Amino acid sequence: MSVDVPEQVDYQKTSSFEPIYDYVPIYPNENTTAISTVSAGQERNFIIPSAGSDCVNLAKSYLTLKLTPTAGGVGPGPADYYNWIFTNVMPFTTVQIFTSGGVYLMDWSNVQAASKCLMDAAIDNETVDNCILDPTAAAAFCDVPTRNGGGYNIIDGTPYQMDLTVPREAIVGGADVANPVLTLRIPFTSFVHSIASLDKDLWFPETIRLRIVFPKFDNFGFRSTSATVPTTNPTTLLTDVSISNIQLYCAVERNPVLSESVIASARSNGMELLYDNCNIGVQSFTNAGATANPPQSLFDNSFGKYLKRVYIAAVVQATGQLQFACPATTFTSYYSLLDTRQLQQQQLTVGTITPYSWIKPLIKGTWAMTSQYWSKNWFHVDGFDSMGAVESSNSQKECGIELSQQKRYQFYANVSGAATVNYYTIAVFQRKLIISGNRVLYVNSW
Repeated sequence: MSVDVPEQVDYQKTSSFEPIYDYVPIYPNENTTAISTVSAGQERNFIIPSAGSDCVNLAKSYLTLKLTPTAGGVGPGPADYYNWIFTNVMPFTTVQIFTSGGVYLMDWSNVQAASKCLMDAAIDNETVDNCILDPTAAAAFCDVPTRNGGGYNIIDGTPYQMDLTVPREAIVGGADVANPVLTLRIPFTSFVHSIASLDKDLWFPETIRLRIVFPKFDNFGFRSTSATVPTTNPTTLLTDVSISNIQLYCAVERNPVLSESVIASARSNGMELLYDNCNIGVQSFTNAGATANPPQSLFDNSFGKYLKRVYIAAVVQATGQLQFACPATTFTSYYSLLDTRQLQQQQLTVGTITPYSWIKPLIKGTWAMTSQYWSKNWFHVDGFDSMGAVESSNSQKECGIELSQQKRYQFYANVSGAATVNYYTIAVFQRKLIISGNRVLYVNSW
């Protein structure tokens, strides 16, 4: 029979080896950290320092960059325009992590819209700091997403009731001045359901590259003639958003016992681990109050061995204001099917607690969700892994629906009014990463 010894009288010595990370600054391959976003498609590329003798932890790494918008100008009235810069979506259109041999370990498109549910629903309370001082000053510092601290909803201008528990959707600058100037810190844990958020020390025998692509300037925020009500005369940003000081801070393992052990194991026996792979697609539909039958997706084992979950995010284009959001009131009810089986016993009716209750277990452990925030930033989740989002993203358990045969996923929505809705289907699959002495690859069957 074992006996529990109180800590106060337990003198047995034990060994423990904890990770020690150096945050190594990596500059873009293009030899410049500044770009203009007058047009879309500007990109920066980085080499992750892992080939050879270093182990890296991607989940502990982060990107930093500085955003400086053009002054807002003068609006109707006349009244000065205020710049509102988004702080709850990723400032990228594409994020890719791939090997020198062309193996894509992460390939995300439509990142801004997808991050409305992937990022906001997956950042736990310990990984995000509200570092904003004065957004109208020379520079303000904040994580993405940022805690609210008194922010306003960008769809209807109402304040959030639970200020500290929801993301701040946008930060406002001064009247007709070139701010807010924001230095953003984007932790790789924000890229939930990807290899970037996998909290493991990894060694790669070949060069690993990171590519990020930026959108056009009008995707970074909008202008309004009010500093408190963002829906007052909203229109697009003016001319340009300048991006500077782009750097990757890569978490490199500096505990020699751990790094040497990982490298020796990978070189001699190989390393195998499970990770999430996202496939992000978009379909646009103009709804006119009738039942819409929008996204239909076919999934097979070319994406992964298991289908873990499916997110549906929706974006509504508002006049003069690009909003990476969709209020729940866009719909009256909705449901989803996998093949011919309806996943809910009955349709989820908006205006009741049922839709939020459906997704709540699947986003367990997250910091950014309240029913109020979700009602303004709607998305839907169907999970087949029986875990919360953070746990699921790091799990080494085989879980989900095995894709030995093709599966059809369909989402049906009754739309409350005429609107053009872009539906983003973010499907999460489980793959196996194999790292051997001389190559990196993934497999979808084992």
